[in-house]
Amino acid sequence: MRKRDRLKRGVRRLLGHSGSSKAAEPAAASAPQRPVVARPPAAPRPTPSVSDPGPPSENPTVDPDPNPSEPSTGADGEADEAAKAAEMAAKAAKHFERTRRAMLKFVVDQGGTASLADMHDRSERRYFIGHKRFSTLMEGLVDEGLIDFDHATGVAAITAAGSRYIESD
Repeated sequence: MRKRDRLKRGVRRLLGHSGSSKAAEPAAASAPQRPVVARPPAAPRPTPSVSDPGPPSENPTVDPDPNPSEPSTGADGEADEAAKAAEMAAKAAKHFERTRRAMLKFVVDQGGTASLADMHDRSERRYFIGHKRFSTLMEGLVDEGLIDFDHATGVAAITAAGSRYIESD
């Protein structure tokens, strides 16, 4: 019998519940019964009236503005969000490009060839590029002719175009 089952059976015995198994019924019947203590009923909570919503702190259906100093979501708010999204996309593209160059430099540092596992580990640990994004990165490098990848051995080799790409920093 597992520890969890023993604990459950012990709790049932203490609470006086009869389990579905026949073995638990005699134990439940012989367990001492605890007196049930009645609690006074809880006072009902007042509900806000629909016609008078009251201040936002008292009415849970009204969502107060968490930051009233920022403009509301209108044309200006949407423009700000679009600008922030464009800025984030630009930062992500810059990071991705930096990672591409770093992977090419890593291959050069390894003597011109590197295993896919080593490249993936480096990109994940140092640049936080995971599986899907790493696949996109590698496909881009191969499609542009910056590296040659041998699927049979799982080894990437830098090309002359890849070496020129790194030197163009």
